[in-house]
Amino acid sequence: MLNNKVGKFFLLVLSLLMLNGCVSSKMDSIMASWEGASLEDVIVQWGYPDRERKFREDIIYSWEVNQTITLPQQTTATTSFNQFNNTAYTTATTTGGSFNGNCTRELVIENEHVKSWD
Repeated sequence: MLNNKVGKFFLLVLSLLMLNGCVSSKMDSIMASWEGASLEDVIVQWGYPDRERKFREDIIYSWEVNQTITLPQQTTATTSFNQFNNTAYTTATTTGGSFNGNCTRELVIENEHVKSWD
């Protein structure tokens, strides 16, 4: 039972670390550094946006990053034997699994330059 709890805790910590790249003060400073840059410069660094939508006079471009982390599956088995009735008991615990993370970066463009970000 302990191994299963440890595996779930490890998966939770790993998922929080992965999403931390999308929501952090470092990401804020990276996004802010693009303010005033040309859309062309952004596309050279980030590639073509995944989505484009218009809101009033602005165009909002979105880039999505999807990542899957797979932890190896591990099974731990414990066997005990009752010598009085010749019975064996086996307990197995399996850990591992996959986590999907998604981060969306959005830039508001006005006159072909970055106006703001979200």
